Amino acid sequence: MKTLNDLIDKYPLLFRNKDEREPFNCFGFECDEGWFNILNSAFHLLYANYNHTKRMLDYWKNTSSNLDDLALKKEEQIKYFEEELSKIVDNMPMVVQIKEKFGTLRLYMDNYKEFDSGVIQMAEEMSAFTCEICGCAAETYTIGWHKTLCTTHAIEKYGEEKVVSYKEKLREIRSQKW
Repeated sequence: MKTLNDLIDKYPLLFRNKDEREPFNCFGFECDEGWFNILNSAFHLLYANYNHTKRMLDYWKNTSSNLDDLALKKEEQIKYFEEELSKIVDNMPMVVQIKEKFGTLRLYMDNYKEFDSGVIQMAEEMSAFTCEICGCAAETYTIGWHKTLCTTHAIEKYGEEKVVSYKEKLREIRSQKW
C-alpha cells in the first residue's frame, strides 16, 4: 500500500527545499493517508512539463545516428532539452507545508506559477469531499474540530448518535428558504 511518504520519492523535485526551518521539513505530512490520491494527482500535474521534456531528452540521447546531419541535429537537440530541463527544474514549485486545516487540505508551495496555483486549488477543493482517513466520498463535519470523513469514520470518531443528529440538523438548515 502506498503512503504519503512515497510521494517524496516519486516527486523529489517538489521536495527539494532543504531549509530546515520550513514546516514540511520539520513536521512532514500533517494530514492522513486518505488524501494520497489527491496529492498524487496534483503532483503528477505539476510534474507534467518536466516529464515531457525529460522523455524528449531521453529520446534524443537514445537515438542512434550514422549520418553526419542527423548526428549534428541529435547533439543540438540534446543540448536544447538539457537546457530546457534545467530551466523547468529551476522554475518548479517547492513544497513548504502540507496539512489539514478546517477539515480540508492545505498545500503551501514556493515558486509556483498561475497553472500551479490552479492545481493546488483543485487539490484543496477535492479534499472537502474526500475522507482524510480512507479516501472515500465524505463530508466535512464540524462536531468540535472540522474534519472531513466518510460516514463510517465519522461514526468511529464521534459516535453514531452525534453523526445522525448532525446530519439531521444539516438537512433542516438546507431545507430552509432564505
